[in-house]
Amino acid sequence: EELLSMMYGFRLVPTQINEGDVRAAVKEMQPSSSASVALQPMRRELFDEALLRLAHFAASRNPSLRTAEPGKRLDELLRSMLVYDVRRMRALVSEHRLREACSVGDVDTASTLIRERVAVDAKDHEGWTALHRACAYGFDDCVQELVAARASLPQRGPKGFTAVHFASEYGHLPIVMLLLKARAAPADRSDDGWTPLHRAALDGHAPVVSALLNAHKDARTGGSLYPLSERDKQGDSALHDASRNGHLAVVKELVAAKAQLDAPNQLGETPLDAASKAGRSDVVDFLSIKMRGKGGGGGGAIRR
Repeated sequence: EELLSMMYGFRLVPTQINEGDVRAAVKEMQPSSSASVALQPMRRELFDEALLRLAHFAASRNPSLRTAEPGKRLDELLRSMLVYDVRRMRALVSEHRLREACSVGDVDTASTLIRERVAVDAKDHEGWTALHRACAYGFDDCVQELVAARASLPQRGPKGFTAVHFASEYGHLPIVMLLLKARAAPADRSDDGWTPLHRAALDGHAPVVSALLNAHKDARTGGSLYPLSERDKQGDSALHDASRNGHLAVVKELVAAKAQLDAPNQLGETPLDAASKAGRSDVVDFLSIKMRGKGGGGGGAIRR
C-alpha cells in the first residue's frame, strides 16, 4: 500500500509539482534549518532523494489509487516522468522504503524488502543506512533482520558513526549486545574521535558502558582491554564526558576499569576538573577520594 501511494506520488509529480514543494524538498536537505539562510545549490547525487520527497508530498495530498500491478505501474509512472533508468529508480524506491521501515520498527516490511534483495547498505543523502536508523531508534527486530542479511557493521554514517555508535549513544543495550555478538568493533573512532564508549558515557548509559568494557577482556587478568585512553578532538576521554555531565554510575564503571584519573584534555583539565567546573559535587567527591588513594593528592584538580 505504501509503495502504491509512492507510485501515485511519482505519477502526480510531473503535473502537480509546484515551486513551494520544490523549495520545501530542497530545504529539508540543507545543512541549516534557519529560514533566513538562502537555499544552496544541490549536488546532482541528491536529486533522486529530492524526487522521493516530492513524490511523498504529492501522494499525501492525493491518497487514492490502490489498483494496478505494482511493478508494471511503477515502470509506467517512471517512464512518464522521463526517468529513463527505470531499474535504478525502482531500486531507489525500495532502498528508501527499507530505511523508512527501519526508522519506525516495521519489521514485516523490512523483512519483505530484504527477501527481495534490496541493497541493505544503501545510504540516503545524509549517509544513513537502514541499520543506522534501526540502531538509533532502538528497533531490535529490524537490527536482527539486517544483521542476518549481512548488513555492514563497520559502515559509517553521519559524523563517521557506525551502528555501535548510534546504539550506544541512545542507550539501546539489547542492540549493543546483538552487534557485539555479531563481532562489530566496539571501539571504532568517529570523525571527531569519539568511540561508542564516549557516546554512552556522555549520556549516562551505564549498562551500555559496562557492555562495551566487557566486550574484550584480558584472558589472564579479566580486565577490560577497551582503549580507555582514546581521546576526542578536544582531548576528552570517556571519563571526562561522564564526569562533566554528572553520571556517577558511569564514572564508577570507568574508574573500576582503570581509566586514567589525572590525564588532562587540551584545556589542561582532568576529569575531576571537568566535574568541578560543572558543579557535579557527587562526582567531585568520588574522584577526589580516588585521586588521594592513588597518591596524587588531587592532581591538578580545581579547588572548590
